[in-house]
Amino acid sequence: MGDLAHSRRQSGHRRHQGFESKLDITGVGYRATVQGKNLQIALGYSHDVIYPIPDGIAIVAPKPTEIVVTGIDKQEGGQVAAEIRAFRPARAI
Repeated sequence: MGDLAHSRRQSGHRRHQGFESKLDITGVGYRATVQGKNLQIALGYSHDVIYPIPDGIAIVAPKPTEIVVTGIDKQEGGQVAAEIRAFRPARAI
């Protein structure tokens, strides 16, 4: 019975940690900023890309070349990170 209680505590702990994904932006003039409920990304296009941040997801840009996506739901957080990556896919070497 002690193991089951321990599992529940660990499960609840993981649920509070949630999901986190770090995205690095590499490129001349590439940068990201969070303005209110929008992520603004300069990716070398003629205009900045504006991504509205969904409810339940937090996005921060601790550095101009780093984006951190966090949320409780792993699937939703992963989906948001994938949508952001899709704006400028990485080039194959």
